[in-house]
Amino acid sequence: MTDPAQSEFGTIPFPDSSEQYACRVLEYDGSSAIPRGAYTKWLDYDKIGTFPVFRTRQPGDHITVSDSGLRKKLTRYMIDVKIPSHLREQMVLPFCGSDALWVPGHQINAAYKVSDATTRVLEIRVKGAEQAQQ
Repeated sequence: MTDPAQSEFGTIPFPDSSEQYACRVLEYDGSSAIPRGAYTKWLDYDKIGTFPVFRTRQPGDHITVSDSGLRKKLTRYMIDVKIPSHLREQMVLPFCGSDALWVPGHQINAAYKVSDATTRVLEIRVKGAEQAQQ
């Protein structure tokens, strides 16, 4: 993992390879509690439609930051949440096309939040990050 950086969750390590993620697809009926941890997130797999690609950012990448559909360029988002520039180039994130699904330690893409209509969730977890946080 890359050097730790500050986030809304304190000092966190950022993944710099796809091997640092664990993913699984789960059936969802609305009765399970959605994880609230900084390093495990659930996304609506029905909306994503395919397994994510893990890669570094590229020109044209973006993230939806609000339920109203406000999108930001991923570069601008990373600057706004104060991710140090030397980490931005190394971070490996889950993507669906040019949509960043999640920036670990920060937020998920609002366009892929679990809803009442969700029947399958994609669980993405950063391996070992919860222990590194302690």
